[in-house]
Formats: sequence, C-alpha cells, structure tokens
Amino acid sequence: MLTQIINGHILTPQGWMKDGSVLISDGKILEVTNSDLAVIGATVIDAKGMYIVPGFVSMHAHGGGGHDFTEGTAEAFREATQAHLSSPHSLPLASTISDRPYTRAKA
Repeated sequence: MLTQIINGHILTPQGWMKDGSVLISDGKILEVTNSDLAVIGATVIDAKGMYIVPGFVSMHAHGGGGHDFTEGTAEAFREATQAHLSSPHSLPLASTISDRPYTRAKA
C-alpha cells in the first residue's frame, strides 16, 4: 500500500520543510520531497498544521495493548511489548523511572 503524507511541517537533516510530502510503502519511507503534488495510486493523509518527523522513534512508552509496564506482571510486559512489536513505527523502551517508588519496586 502506498501512502503520501502532505501539508505538514517536515523535519529533515537540513531543517524544517514546508509544503513537501513523505511517501511510504508497506511501512517504509520511500521518499521525503519538497513536492506536495499527489502521487497517483497513493492514499493521501493531510497533515495540515501538524509536524512530520520521518524515522522518529518515540523513546517514551508506558505500555501498550491495554497494559502498563508498571503493572509488574509478566503478562503485562509481554502484551505491551507485543503491541509495540506489531507496529511499524515504534519499539519499546520500558520505563518506570517516573512512577512512584512502590510501583517501580513492584515492576
């Protein structure tokens, strides 16, 4: 499946780009370009007023799949991790550092 994200502010190694687009196929970035002309056959996502950061990986995760890492159970950890692994855009870095001391000890 081909997807094109247009109209957002795109962060590139050279700085912020306005009025460009990001072309994605099967969860992989194919191209970041300064053209926002629609690509034939692509599903277009209008990101007007939003920020696009191609390749960004969020380093902050409390959990996933309806579970939190601070639940302190093997099941919660497995389910949260599986939820992240099934997503093409993020890998988990489990963190409990900002939670209460009791919860951190339990996890």
